[in-house]
Amino acid sequence: QDNWIGRIALDFLQQPNLSSPWFLQVNYAGPHPPLDVTERMKTSVQDRQFAAAANSTIEADSQLWMRRLYGAQIENIDQWTGKLVDHLASTSELERTIVCVSSDHGEMLGDHTVLGKESPFQGSVGVPLVCSGPGFRKGLTVDAPVTILDLAATFMHYGRATPARDMAAVSLHDVLQGDAPLPRRTHVLSGFGYFRTVTRAAVGANG
Repeated sequence: QDNWIGRIALDFLQQPNLSSPWFLQVNYAGPHPPLDVTERMKTSVQDRQFAAAANSTIEADSQLWMRRLYGAQIENIDQWTGKLVDHLASTSELERTIVCVSSDHGEMLGDHTVLGKESPFQGSVGVPLVCSGPGFRKGLTVDAPVTILDLAATFMHYGRATPARDMAAVSLHDVLQGDAPLPRRTHVLSGFGYFRTVTRAAVGANG
């Protein structure tokens, strides 16, 4: 699936009329159970070692094999993302394009003897959020609560669109440009199924 999604995304970027303003959201299916991988992907991680799951009763060999397959899917997605960025760079589009990488949820991978995303632990609710773009402050790490919902407000800000009055999302524009140290927010909410979590800013994180 991810190979097909990557190819479709690359086909979009290779359109001859891409000079007009454009937006592309690439939703890879992985990494996700059933953790199907190609023979090449499996070979690339067959000798890789990963940290054991925390506080888990799952057999060590099963833990390791699961984490290898998960890692193989991540590496495959990383390679496709690299191809998309390389193409943008080759056409001079990258210098005027915002690129953000994130995920809709995490994965427990055996921590606390739990799999999937249905638990209120950091492995489930914590996701990466990495952005680059013109004028962005390089090397910036933000230790404050943000949510992928903020991407909508951020893209609207850069596109000079007016957000809806009831949007809870916060634009990260000023933080990314280095004009503000942290987003002005005390906490973010998340949840799935039976659980709801509140992630609060560290004391002093917002000034």
